[in-house]
Amino acid sequence: MDIDALRAQHNELAELAHQLLAVIAREQPQKVAALRWRLARLLIAHLSVEDRYLYPAMIAQAGPAMPVAERFRGEMGGLAKEFTAYLRRWTDQGIARHGRSSARIRSGC
Repeated sequence: MDIDALRAQHNELAELAHQLLAVIAREQPQKVAALRWRLARLLIAHLSVEDRYLYPAMIAQAGPAMPVAERFRGEMGGLAKEFTAYLRRWTDQGIARHGRSSARIRSGC
């Protein structure tokens, strides 16, 4: 497990989230869908590495990081599963429909 790679993923996730917010604000559904899936793939992979390797390694060392790792595992251990469920509920088509509805409501149409 490479801590520097995990940090780089954190930075990439933050950048993707920033880009996603920007294209949402500009109401660009195709770009929203593309960025959303890039973010989803990276986030699920990242959470999986943390759950499978990072937290167990920190807990096994039984040092000062152990309680933090236990807390993080307890708080975030189910995020990948919850995020996957969110992706199933909010498809690209559903998001696009919702976006058009919101635009009509804002414009009064």
